[in-house]
Amino acid sequence: MAAKSGSLTELQKRYTSLCKAAGKAPIQRLLQTIDQDILELRGLKINDLESFTYFTALQYSVSIRSLCLECNDLGSSGAIQLAQFLRESVSLAELVSEVALSNRSFQEKRLLKIAH
Repeated sequence: MAAKSGSLTELQKRYTSLCKAAGKAPIQRLLQTIDQDILELRGLKINDLESFTYFTALQYSVSIRSLCLECNDLGSSGAIQLAQFLRESVSLAELVSEVALSNRSFQEKRLLKIAH
């Protein structure tokens, strides 16, 4: 069940606004869980083109400890965007201790190393 617009948190509002500006519908699972410390985004079919909107919203989070992006369509440019957002967002770089990506040519540890 999606939160009503009057009851959205600041982070949910920011994410919704970014999606609207990009002409994309918010991913409901992300919208509902964006304020949690474990973000389970497995299998949402997020691709390189969509990743910018989602990672931009995530950089404002102050609680993410684990981010699962397994079974998405994230390629090299999406992974680079993620690393850049982790690097640019001091709070995220310090908070995210685990990033799970699967079936890609890059490794999770390498991504976190790039981000720091």
